[in-house]
Amino acid sequence: MLKRLPAIIILALFQTALFADDFTPFTGKSGEVAEKDLIPSFDDSKNRSNEFYNEWYSFIFRLKDGYFAYVQFLISNLGLGDGNAAVIADLELPDGRKFKYKKEFPLGKWEYSKDSFSLKFGENTVKWQGKGVAINLKTDDYEASYEFTNAAASFKPGNGTVYYGSGKKNYYSVQIPLPYAKITGKIKVNGEDSGREVKGHGLFDHSVTNQGLHEQARRWIRFRSLDSKATLLFTELHTAERYEGKKANFFVFYKGGKKFFDSIAVELKPVKFKVDEFSKHKYKIPMEIEVSGAEEGVALKGKIIVKKITGREDYLETLGGVKKMIVSKFAQPVQYYLKASYELEFQGKDGVETFKGTGDLYFTQVHE
Repeated sequence: MLKRLPAIIILALFQTALFADDFTPFTGKSGEVAEKDLIPSFDDSKNRSNEFYNEWYSFIFRLKDGYFAYVQFLISNLGLGDGNAAVIADLELPDGRKFKYKKEFPLGKWEYSKDSFSLKFGENTVKWQGKGVAINLKTDDYEASYEFTNAAASFKPGNGTVYYGSGKKNYYSVQIPLPYAKITGKIKVNGEDSGREVKGHGLFDHSVTNQGLHEQARRWIRFRSLDSKATLLFTELHTAERYEGKKANFFVFYKGGKKFFDSIAVELKPVKFKVDEFSKHKYKIPMEIEVSGAEEGVALKGKIIVKKITGREDYLETLGGVKKMIVSKFAQPVQYYLKASYELEFQGKDGVETFKGTGDLYFTQVHE
């Protein structure tokens, strides 16, 4: 699951494609992720020359002692040329210093293994190692090495993929290889004599699509809560009008590192909204969401309550000239960053268990 949708996706919104109106959501029983599932699908015949192919590997950190970090590896065909890659890395130190890094690599300047999960983007690498992954970064301001060690079973919702069109050539796939991982790392900031050791816990998710966002979704709701006692992740994708507004979602809750409940049929019902007065179309931001569902004899009910809107990003403002004019004909994408609390009640044969926590809600309205 992403800190945000990569801005590069928006650069292709002005392009159109003709797809059938069929839509297939996640299906089947949720399973685990194999290492081979993480190997980039760039050379797949459905993706190699598909302008909308995007694949991203996101690493979410919850570090101790005032440190913050975020890392993402991206592969994309959007824009000029195919097979462009990038590394994004954020780092914040306890003294308040913040470092932001983004490095792009054209085709031929990055590589990956076709037999195991191993990416090399310039001097930045990530690879499967033992029960997790090892990341090595070399940025303009610091060098870092992080190890994510698995502490919970991996997860993919149902078959892990939703399909657009009768031929199933266009898709969106999501996997959570490390829903809860222990993190250890070393950071060497330029100009400092000694390195810094960091530790904490985190999450690793992997997603890939070859469908343009304006065709892929009308709106998107995503939530992530990650602490030492529980992990809650859910996503609900509302398709564009040509797919009759059909939905695909998944919901997974981990208790103490063990999967407690998961479903691809949970209902998320927004019941309170706040109108975005800055949006031309007065987009309605969900401020309270009712949650309900049942799976394998366990009934779920609960709610998500937004406490604060922490950010707003209008993608059209990142474009200029002709691109902005053309994109605006097809979509007016805005993403909202929200802090929220959750209250969940699970009722099963052994009684009722309740959980409370806080997390981040990401709401993207692509068009009306």
